[in-house]
Amino acid sequence: MRYPPAIWRGTDKHGYGNDDTCLGEGIVAHSMEGPLAAAFGELDRPDRQASWHFSIAKDGTVYQHIETENISYASGSYQANRRFWSMEHEGVAGEPLEPPQKASSIGVMGWLLSTHGLVPVRLLTLFEHRDMTAYGAAATACPSNRIPWNEIIAALQEDDMPFNEDDKAWINAANRLQLEAVMAWLAIKFNELKYEIQQDDTLAAAARTDAEAILNGLAERLKQ
Repeated sequence: MRYPPAIWRGTDKHGYGNDDTCLGEGIVAHSMEGPLAAAFGELDRPDRQASWHFSIAKDGTVYQHIETENISYASGSYQANRRFWSMEHEGVAGEPLEPPQKASSIGVMGWLLSTHGLVPVRLLTLFEHRDMTAYGAAATACPSNRIPWNEIIAALQEDDMPFNEDDKAWINAANRLQLEAVMAWLAIKFNELKYEIQQDDTLAAAARTDAEAILNGLAERLKQ
């Protein structure tokens, strides 16, 4: 299966011989420990057995690399990889998830859980890479305390974001959450830019105009 809002950027690196069926018992969150481009470089290396199901960029863009039915090589052991889906987050230790990034993570996690009849429970269906020592993986700090589980689980449990695959209510709600977060994030970023170039009134005015155009465009998308 493919997450409808995701950009497909596939890889052939998945599975173990004749065994390429992910059991789909939960989600393992990872930190890329670097920028998206570097992670894609590792994904594309033919000499390295490294792959994962989803990449969540800082701007909220979701990329899918492997069908959810297939096994990735992200979580450190055969058992961990065959039992769980893997989700990489752009950034490094010490960087909290950007608001659009967090919103997109909630969207992907909600879709995975709802379409497979799972509930959002930490250490039952929601894991970190470092939890995978229980399944034979080597010790790691990943994802370095970057995942705000309390916020994510609270959002996944909200009544207005139902687990409903038939009418796509979950995906619609997740898309709205992501767009709202992108709007707030862009407003902050453009405000920062305005102060950086405040010595030049022309550039500041141009930055404000760009910000207003983008935010107005996103607002129109939210009305649809």
